[in-house]
Amino acid sequence: MTDCYESLADNFRKLDMHHVKTVALLLICVCTVYHGAIHAYYGRDSCGWLLSSGHYQGNQVWQPYGCMLHVYSKVDAKQCLKRGVIDNSHSWVVFVGDSRIRQLFTSLVSHIDNKYEEENIELLIYGKNNSSAMHPAKETRRSALTKPHADLLYDNKDLRTTLEFKWVPVLNDSFTEICKHLKKDRNNVPDLVIAGSGTWSIKSSNGSLQALEEYKSNLTHATEVLDSLALYGTKVLWMLQDPVSPSLLAPNRMMITNEQIDLYNYAALKAFYRSRVRVWASSRLILQGSESWFDGLHIGNGPLRNDLQVLLNFHCNDYMRFKDGTCCSSAESLKPMQLFSLSLFLVCFLLCGAKAACAWSRPRSLGNSLEQPDLIAKERQHGILVKTTGVLAAISRLGVIVAYLILCDRTTYFMKENKYFSALNFWLPIGYVLALGFFFSDQSKDTKFLHRDQTDEWKGWMQLVILVYHMTGASSVVPIYVNMRTLVSSYLFLTGYGHFYYVWQTGDMGFVRFMQVLFRMNFFVAVLCLCMNRPYQHYYYAPLVSFWFVVIYILLALPPRVTAANSIGKPFKYLYVVLKFVALVAGINVLFMSVVFFEHIFTMPFWRWLFVTTDGSIQEWWFRWSLDRYSVVFGMVFALTTIVLDRHALLENYLSQRRLEIIGGCIGIFGLVSQLIFSFLCPSKEQCNEIHSYSAFVPVISFILLRNSFGMLRRYYSRFYAWFGSISLELYAAQYHIWLAADKNGVLVLIPGYPVANVVLTTFIFVCISHEVHDITRIITRFFVPDDTKLIFRNLLILCVVAGSIYLYGFNVSQFISFNKLDLPPKSHATQVIS
Repeated sequence: MTDCYESLADNFRKLDMHHVKTVALLLICVCTVYHGAIHAYYGRDSCGWLLSSGHYQGNQVWQPYGCMLHVYSKVDAKQCLKRGVIDNSHSWVVFVGDSRIRQLFTSLVSHIDNKYEEENIELLIYGKNNSSAMHPAKETRRSALTKPHADLLYDNKDLRTTLEFKWVPVLNDSFTEICKHLKKDRNNVPDLVIAGSGTWSIKSSNGSLQALEEYKSNLTHATEVLDSLALYGTKVLWMLQDPVSPSLLAPNRMMITNEQIDLYNYAALKAFYRSRVRVWASSRLILQGSESWFDGLHIGNGPLRNDLQVLLNFHCNDYMRFKDGTCCSSAESLKPMQLFSLSLFLVCFLLCGAKAACAWSRPRSLGNSLEQPDLIAKERQHGILVKTTGVLAAISRLGVIVAYLILCDRTTYFMKENKYFSALNFWLPIGYVLALGFFFSDQSKDTKFLHRDQTDEWKGWMQLVILVYHMTGASSVVPIYVNMRTLVSSYLFLTGYGHFYYVWQTGDMGFVRFMQVLFRMNFFVAVLCLCMNRPYQHYYYAPLVSFWFVVIYILLALPPRVTAANSIGKPFKYLYVVLKFVALVAGINVLFMSVVFFEHIFTMPFWRWLFVTTDGSIQEWWFRWSLDRYSVVFGMVFALTTIVLDRHALLENYLSQRRLEIIGGCIGIFGLVSQLIFSFLCPSKEQCNEIHSYSAFVPVISFILLRNSFGMLRRYYSRFYAWFGSISLELYAAQYHIWLAADKNGVLVLIPGYPVANVVLTTFIFVCISHEVHDITRIITRFFVPDDTKLIFRNLLILCVVAGSIYLYGFNVSQFISFNKLDLPPKSHATQVIS
């Protein structure tokens, strides 16, 4: 009766999860239709979103609507303008307008050239010549760019870049003549023109309606000229007039009111509505959100910096191809191998549909065939048919998931936004995770030291915390970063502990289990590499655990093999295991101390593509490997220690004595508090990383001691965390494309304008898909890696042929080309891998 009840409960849980996944599929369809309606009504141009709308996140962090804003450093801005050096052309940007446009021009110059310091440039904002107390050298530099009411020129021969400012405060015939001159030679036109004016017309006419009518008339002529300039390939940007602060305005500017500015802006919007000229309206929102002015008319440094970033994103993103800058950036084109992989999924989907159609049309044909004399052969044929159909169905479901991944992260169909860190954004979801974990607590059937339910629970809550860490962009906070590194080390510790403990107790070092585990670890990641056009190291956790699993297998499989069965009464055999550990540590130290030897080993042609990134560099693998190089060894040593203690009844003695449990708990608390204090005292990521490899075991062992100090703590565990722990690998790999966005650099937006609802929806879909991938992987593993060693070798041979064909075709690391069109210098080691 009990078995029947448990079977019914299991079936109910499966049915319930099936319904949940169905709801997730319906929500995906609804979101797809919703975004299709948005694109049909508003268009799919993210440049329009960048220039028209946005909001502030927290402390003056500007977030455009629906796309990601890359923050251009001085180096990035120079590289953007430097493209003329690469393609033998000349970058030419022209600013036309009044002092507000001049303010943007001088901000760009000071951003790319350190000689023009911000305090010197600011003098231009007020139109004053307060240089009497200035150092002569600074005065000389300032005077080159701070001539009030005059044209300005910045020419950088090294960058092959020319920035011009044309002083045209009033929209009149002079403006039209300047624009006509810019398109005089259609083979030599500016790359970008930024124009705008209005406040001078209001001031000089004292806000008269006649001046407004003249402005509208002049806008009509200007639209024709600017539109023809855009036909020659120039990006033309008309900047709407920002609001003013009446309380800060000088008496001679009091006639410049926000009502007048709105009338002039409305006229510009109407004039440029159907032209090729881009209207920049988001600058008004940037200023209104910060309310920062120098003198009531000219904006302050904060909104000016945000305006400059919007301008650089508009001009540079499409060819700079920064992963965290999707505004004004076209979608990544699908490569031949991606198309080939998707074609295979489509073929499986069609075959599965054909089989389903045949089964539906002839439901009793198989049953009748089983009545034939050769019943056993027919039953075997029926089993093979069912198994093949199940695998085709699993691959078809995986193909649908991959199509959704590509739609989310390789197209501009769904919106993406930048990550934003704040203490509330980070700790609030952590609090929710803790509350849910405690709510779904249950009593475990196993009460031994560090049992399976505990390790699954441990993996689960760590994975959830790491997901929150990635979602909120908390890597910039050193204490949080240090503790997240400890969680990653804990995963590798559990890898060493779990595999060593299993092999020791079962003695199973067979090739079948080795291939099954390796296949489960890498199947989904391999599919992502092929279909998302990313290298294996992009999903760095799978390479790490796979590498260390291979090391563990080789270490334990090499003779002499020592297990629980053959070590009874033979304590000297423990010495063999210890010597293996010593040899492993020595090999790790040799690789770590000799970077040249390390690179030589891991860049061998046969497996080089497993360890290098898109630019052919092995620095990412070096960083990840070296940071946790001892964590797996710590796990295996700890497993051996617990085995020895348990065999001599010392572990049971510890768990049965209240006094020893209290001591162990106090040691655990002391170790965790010490780790927390260290994370706050550590001055930088680099210095923390230097000692992390040697100190990572302290918080790990401390947590184990605290978690197993009391019988009640051992008996109870969180089913919520354990459930997530069982799909932790799928969660980690899938987050890159369907929860986060742009390869983990941003956040996927399915419900724009409602961040909390969006996080809830994307998280629900993300978890359902990860669980489905886990089920699919289990089905496919049983088919491709069966229990028969001969069949495994057959499948492995087929896999090698396919992989070899792919390699010869050219799908190796060199095909993972960088999408930068510029010959950019490689980033530093720290900026590449520390996040």
